[in-house]
Amino acid sequence: MSRVPPVDPNAKQGPLQRGARAFTRTRFGTWFARVFVAPVEPHVIKATRGKVVIGFGFPTLNLTTRGRKSGKPRTTTLVYFTQGDDVVLIASSFGRDAHPAWYLNLKSEPHCELLSRGHGGRYVAREAGQAERERLFELAKHVYAGYQNYAEKTDRRIPVMVLSPSEHSPAA
Repeated sequence: MSRVPPVDPNAKQGPLQRGARAFTRTRFGTWFARVFVAPVEPHVIKATRGKVVIGFGFPTLNLTTRGRKSGKPRTTTLVYFTQGDDVVLIASSFGRDAHPAWYLNLKSEPHCELLSRGHGGRYVAREAGQAERERLFELAKHVYAGYQNYAEKTDRRIPVMVLSPSEHSPAA
């Protein structure tokens, strides 16, 4: 299987994308994404091998990690962008005060699998350092401006994870 499709965070957005992204930045849009889209989309992506997504025009992927407590595979759908071969994920958790479970799982076991639009593979994750985090978080706001709203909603520093391809990592 090939790597996830590249996503340029500086790519120009069309009117449909801009409208969908504006909707998801509203209180209702964030609630709708968290309550309805987030629980359903991983199953849609898995069932269609990543060829169908609900993601409101956002570049999305399924991240499968190993549960840090259960040891079972855990899949979540996230917005992403790429930097070379690396995939960048923002652990925003919709601006909630607790880190998302997928982030904690990656901190415990950095080997994972990604799937987007029928492409993916095994990756290994690391948390971005201070300067890299600042640069990548700014780029992430080009993909989804709502990340700024999330950062303002919480007192925690939203982590940025960088996932690099790894043919030798164990399956999630």
